[in-house]
Amino acid sequence: MTTLKSIYLSAFAATFLVGQASAATILIESNFDGGSTTGPAFQEFDNGQGTNGTASPATGVISTATDSANNSNVGMNNVSTVDVTSYTSFTVEWVVDSATIDPADITFNGWWFGIGSSTATNGTAIYANNPGSIGIALVTDAASGRPNSMSFVQDGGSTVAQTSLGVAEPSQASILDGFTISMTLNSDDTWSAFSSGLSADFSESGSLTDANGNFLYSDLTSVSTNTSIQGGELSYTLDSVTLTTVPEPSSYALLAGLLGLSYVMVRRRS
Repeated sequence: MTTLKSIYLSAFAATFLVGQASAATILIESNFDGGSTTGPAFQEFDNGQGTNGTASPATGVISTATDSANNSNVGMNNVSTVDVTSYTSFTVEWVVDSATIDPADITFNGWWFGIGSSTATNGTAIYANNPGSIGIALVTDAASGRPNSMSFVQDGGSTVAQTSLGVAEPSQASILDGFTISMTLNSDDTWSAFSSGLSADFSESGSLTDANGNFLYSDLTSVSTNTSIQGGELSYTLDSVTLTTVPEPSSYALLAGLLGLSYVMVRRRS
């Protein structure tokens, strides 16, 4: 009976440990409610153009206000970066609660959800000025030189590589009601991304590229999450942002070894 009990306990421990190993590690999480956050806090950045543009980490509200001579680009990023070098994969999820945006008013750098290496609070934090930025952009201004739709974007410094996500411009109504964007980057230099809640949702995957200086996964050492918008009278409210990781395969190998040792010990006692 004692031996059988030991086996049951070992099986329970194995299940618990495997569950813990496979659980994602949260490096960044904020609900923008003024409470505690996981990882580095958020801060406002602004390119200094336009008037009265604001971004509030306490409420998650980001707004631009642009006069006829300027083009305000305002957003939020983390005050410091997190190290992702020990992980084989990580996912960033942006949940937009609501917005007061006409897609036709989004211009130039567009509406951005992604990561970058910059923790600046001026215009250098904007993804187009931040080599190593990777994310999702909604652009509705053809004059910007970017696709007039949703795109997966890599900023390698010397050029900006763009992959169309194969969907049309989402309707204003679906934007106003809020939506979710999720992006995963993997150590085998692949990516995947999807949205939910938009009139034209996307679900695409592809490969990272180092052509013309664009970053591969191995180049992503310390990253900051980043969102911004450029255009006229625009406003949106973030509900949450999270960056979660997947453990290294070596973690599973170590657990397998420990579980095997436990089994041998139970066998010897029997």
